[in-house]
Amino acid sequence: MAAQRRRMPWLPVDKPYAFDGPDGRVSLLDLFAGRRQLIVYRAFMDPGVHGWPENGCPGCSMVADQVAHVAHLNARDTTLVFASRGPQADLARIKAEKGWTMPWFTITDDFDVDHDVDEWHAPTRSSARATGCSAPIS
Repeated sequence: MAAQRRRMPWLPVDKPYAFDGPDGRVSLLDLFAGRRQLIVYRAFMDPGVHGWPENGCPGCSMVADQVAHVAHLNARDTTLVFASRGPQADLARIKAEKGWTMPWFTITDDFDVDHDVDEWHAPTRSSARATGCSAPIS
């Protein structure tokens, strides 16, 4: 699969995407933080997600719990950021409560829509039973 991914065509990103961060508005280029590679994890910590604003997607929270110190990626010229639609104040509170330290930005435009990562796939009753998901299902 890695070889297939490397053979995929590189496409320019021409749209001037903007994100809100702890220090204000930044561009997609700013998210690279001077590094050659960028990984953006679209985390569903958003209005409309079950449990918001106290919590977000339980699967996204599990992923965030597994992120080691980003210095290891930074040493390999790679920046990892999380991006959500939740306001910075809520994201900062959740990060502090959970002990997460990775950079986390608020999507302010169509970044997630344009890259087809805009829909939260809430667990259904059958998928919750199959996966053991303990998230409340409305």
